[in-house]
Amino acid sequence: MNDVLKSRSGEIVHAALSNENSESNGLHSPPNIDRQKPTQVTSDVDNKADNVDSVTTKRSSACGSTDENPNGICRFDAVNIGGPGWFNDVFDLSLEFDTALRFKDTPTLSLVPPTSYKRWVPLIDAHGPIKGKVTLHPPPGRTVWTYGIKVAVEEHLLLLESAGSELLCSATIDVAPGQYIEETKSFPFTLPLESLDRDNSSVVGLRESYVGDMLALRHQMVVKIQRPWYTFNVISQVPIFVQRVIPPPSPQHGPIGPNNEEGGPNTVVVIPDCNGRAELSLESDGLDVEGVIKGAMTYVNLNTPISGAHIVIIRTETIGGNMFESVVGEHTFLGESGPGGPSHKVNPPTNYSDSNPNVPVPDEYIASPYVEYRHPEISSTREKECMKGPIICTGQIKVELPLAKVPLTPTMPFLGPEAEGNDGEESEDTVGVRYFLRLILEEMAVAGGMAPSYWNTHEVFFFRSRLSPGNYESEPQIVSEDESSDHSMAEQ
Repeated sequence: MNDVLKSRSGEIVHAALSNENSESNGLHSPPNIDRQKPTQVTSDVDNKADNVDSVTTKRSSACGSTDENPNGICRFDAVNIGGPGWFNDVFDLSLEFDTALRFKDTPTLSLVPPTSYKRWVPLIDAHGPIKGKVTLHPPPGRTVWTYGIKVAVEEHLLLLESAGSELLCSATIDVAPGQYIEETKSFPFTLPLESLDRDNSSVVGLRESYVGDMLALRHQMVVKIQRPWYTFNVISQVPIFVQRVIPPPSPQHGPIGPNNEEGGPNTVVVIPDCNGRAELSLESDGLDVEGVIKGAMTYVNLNTPISGAHIVIIRTETIGGNMFESVVGEHTFLGESGPGGPSHKVNPPTNYSDSNPNVPVPDEYIASPYVEYRHPEISSTREKECMKGPIICTGQIKVELPLAKVPLTPTMPFLGPEAEGNDGEESEDTVGVRYFLRLILEEMAVAGGMAPSYWNTHEVFFFRSRLSPGNYESEPQIVSEDESSDHSMAEQ
């Protein structure tokens, strides 16, 4: 069986240290398995896939990664003898998908090494099925025996703090039975996702792919060409990106989250102690990742001027009881600068006791609404008719925050295997992604000090109404020298 070698940053190297043909079900190798053909087949240059949906494993590579398969995972079995007479893979293997949708991937927390990173990958619907075809190109002048072709989809959880990944679920189908391959041959497949081996779970289909700061949920396709017992299987692993389409519920169904601290709905964010009272009323707490947050802030009996009002969207990643916060979006609807001012204030320093440096001095700890870590792709926006302020007494301000450019995913509170059968309750082993909306009000800055601020935070729940591929066609495509050479040969 394949041993798995784990390295840093979640890279996985599959090393076929021994034969895997135990799946041949006792079949004996037919006589003259890999035969010399009397005539040499024509060049397959014209058949080389230069489409991003097609991934090819080249025989000439000592590693699964090639120009045509930059996401192929390095394998020690790439230096296998393949059978009598050659010292590399016995097939060129192409995997093509019946979709033109693509998603811009990132090398962060990837299943493949950074050197094998591919910028655009196929975008797959989580509900499936996954359709495509596997194409085999045997060596020129050879007839090669295979015991069969298998195609699988895998879902992996990767954590920044640990090497390797954890396989959460998979589904495998047989694409073709044992046979001789004498010339280029394609095998279409349809892989249903209802057969995923996800134990004791109500989840149907795959979860959405996710790449965050501390964790990632990754997906890949695996093609296995089964070979005789005395040689090595041909394996190709191709990353894909999965999106799960579940629209948000209608606001008529009421709030999703629990009641607020005053017993009101989760859609009302209350700040009762801002030298007056302020309420942000939202149309819904169930939101589309490409939608708009709409609402209005009502303020009553403000005795002290408020010079800034902001909405901040915070993403939290939960890993084993620990939480990592990052600001993914901020929207200003009152004031001339963003939350915290141009320098984006972080938590203020705290004075500590001389007797115990780990314990803050009583009554001197100052809490802060500002999150230190800001997402690299944070979206900072302002209301179209933003008031410069300040405000006082009683009034109302309408709020409209577009989400299309905010780096959001659907809310996924349970990602790991601990999600199975937990009845929605978090545990010490919970791994998940959640989002929170924070309303921040800032008074005018005091000379020589910080501006007093008031805030409250409610959880909001994000959904996806449609597949959202990247704008692949608008990005210039860089063609390597090898690809240019191949195209020139094909034209000749």
